[in-house]
Amino acid sequence: METAKSGDVLLEKAKAIVSLANTQELVVFYGWAHGSDHKTVDWNEDHGGDCAKFVECAKAVDAKLLYLNWAPFEEFQIDEARSNIVKKLSLLETN
Repeated sequence: METAKSGDVLLEKAKAIVSLANTQELVVFYGWAHGSDHKTVDWNEDHGGDCAKFVECAKAVDAKLLYLNWAPFEEFQIDEARSNIVKKLSLLETN
């Protein structure tokens, strides 16, 4: 059963990637393999990459694990960013 969209674009992208990985029987690990001696390939959407094609390629080369380097913003981070923007805007208005 599909859940309603959250309105969080990054969360929706992460869910889509996990779903695609599951269809290819890839294990998903949230994090980053620092110092790993395993061969890795990085996906970069900005360079025309499609996550579905990337997952298919990973499976084609017999990948077993997909590292998803993603974490949601914490509410305090959003509040701090919003506060900083408000401060900057108020400084611009006084000048």
